[in-house]
Amino acid sequence: MKKILVLIGLLLLLSGCGTDEEPLKEPLANEEDPSAASGAGDKEAVRGREILVTLEQTADPVKRNEAAAAVKESSDFKEGYLGEPTEELAEDMAVQQIEAEAVFKAVEDIYKGNEGLEKAGVIFLENQTSGANQSGVWVGIKNPDERIGELAAILQKQVDAGEILAEPIYIYKSAHTRSELNDLMYQAGKIVKPMAEAHPNPESVSYSISADTITGAIEIGHNFLTEAQIDELKNAFPEREVMIEQEGIMVPAPGEPTVKYPEPAMTVEPSSEGSYIIDMEEDRFLAVEATPKDFSENGGQDEFYSAVHFEFKDAANLLEVGQRVKIEAAGPILESYPGQGRAVFVEVLPTYQPKSADLTEAEVVKRALKGIDQLEFGIPAIRSVTYHAAEDHWSVAFKSWEQETELTIEDEK
Repeated sequence: MKKILVLIGLLLLLSGCGTDEEPLKEPLANEEDPSAASGAGDKEAVRGREILVTLEQTADPVKRNEAAAAVKESSDFKEGYLGEPTEELAEDMAVQQIEAEAVFKAVEDIYKGNEGLEKAGVIFLENQTSGANQSGVWVGIKNPDERIGELAAILQKQVDAGEILAEPIYIYKSAHTRSELNDLMYQAGKIVKPMAEAHPNPESVSYSISADTITGAIEIGHNFLTEAQIDELKNAFPEREVMIEQEGIMVPAPGEPTVKYPEPAMTVEPSSEGSYIIDMEEDRFLAVEATPKDFSENGGQDEFYSAVHFEFKDAANLLEVGQRVKIEAAGPILESYPGQGRAVFVEVLPTYQPKSADLTEAEVVKRALKGIDQLEFGIPAIRSVTYHAAEDHWSVAFKSWEQETELTIEDEK
């Protein structure tokens, strides 16, 4: 079954990416509308958007209903891979796989591929499961011409044949094109990138730049921008809404701590929060999540422990093997096993110590890890750390893929 994946309302730009093309002019609110000469007919507004062409439901959608029924019988829907199997999700999926597929193909034919559409306008989906009143596929054209009539004719023919529904398809007048949004992101990137490079700790900074397909607003996520830099960015685009949001913790400035230690340092309550540090280098540590994820519904493992190597300056002086920690990462985590990333800030969590025990959980884990050969056993995930008061010892259960083992650690300093 063919599927269409569309980013709803957002065009993403990875930090540092861009183009050297000549910048496009920003759209003006008072531009002349030539749609009257295109045969678009009377205009109406839906969701506040000026509709250029309206399709008519002229036939009983027999073929469309059969295709929609098949969507509800699919494993993607029935087994909840895309969310709870509700009527709203069923219609969202049907529109994506039926109307959106027809629209994308017609748009590609009329506007000569994706590049042609990017210069003419935008295209996006709205889903009921994301809060829309109705599932729909929207084609926004900035400067309408005779091509919207050709586009409507292709789609109307399919409506007449009962293959698609007219109602979820909208062709409207957009205030901008995707090329213009891409250019806005590029222009914003030219301002943000030097700011990131000038930061005292540039390796730890991260940012994202996007433009909202519907509103045209510039959206910037970051972990390092100052108030003055935020004002500079907003002033650079006076005719645009610029939304700037901090993502995660701010990168510590020189002299500020990069590790938060717990107060109090110990707790009598056991916990599986955070990740265990299981290996340490001078400026790098390996962390394995204390709580596994269950991917069995998607055909994966039912007990998967995420593991990531984090670059972190002075790691060996600031942290210890055996500690449970929360980690604030900078930028993406490379998808490998273990993953590869960079830590900006680490919070050490209180270590568990029963009232009658001499050792702490962190000390026990550190000792137990010395009894594991990682070359032979693999990366050890810690399934449980248990104190047995009657025997006055601890048991530490490890797992690595299909291998399992348990070590006993005597409770003595």
